[in-house]
Amino acid sequence: TNQILGFNTLRSDVSDDFTGTQGSKPDAARWGTKNFGATNGSVVYWNGLNNIQLDGSGNLDIFAEKTSGGWNSGWLSGNKSYTGSRYFEARAKVAAGNGPWSGPIWEWDAPYGGTGLENDVIEQLGNEPTSYHTTLHPIGASQNSKSNDTNKTLANDFHVYGAAVYSDRVDYYFDDAKIQTITKAELGNKWGFDTTAMVLNIDLDMGGWGCDVSPPG
Repeated sequence: TNQILGFNTLRSDVSDDFTGTQGSKPDAARWGTKNFGATNGSVVYWNGLNNIQLDGSGNLDIFAEKTSGGWNSGWLSGNKSYTGSRYFEARAKVAAGNGPWSGPIWEWDAPYGGTGLENDVIEQLGNEPTSYHTTLHPIGASQNSKSNDTNKTLANDFHVYGAAVYSDRVDYYFDDAKIQTITKAELGNKWGFDTTAMVLNIDLDMGGWGCDVSPPG
């Protein structure tokens, strides 16, 4: 199960076009990795760079493999953090099938999600092939998650997913058109997304949130 990503931002100092030879690893100056396990309907192990590689055509490939104990997959986390108003985007082809829970671009508070502040630009569930979720997790309030139906089977092609963060809202974009907005007022005026240092993340989960996959027995 593969999730392919070509990443870019409007700031050249933090962009990554994932150029490099096939099978090589992403730039360690830009990206770190996660190495731990979790249970989200199936057991997933994010095992460093073992399931992450460049494809030789300017893309990043994160792939999940079924094992006797669950699934092995990959998770990248940016080495820089950001505050203030900003725009960031990813060009991605999400993983196909009923089991994947693709997260080709999202951010959480630096360094490792200690407060729970999280901005999910795209969470795409394999059992909802034409739609994806945009979600804000504030501190001290319930999350706000909205579904975005694109009328396209997202795993069939690359699409651009973006977010513009402001002091009172986040505007979300799909293929350069604004598709959704979540406001500070909707979160009971709980915010901090522009003032808290945040880092970019890329990961691929299996199972959870209604995805149709079970841990191997």
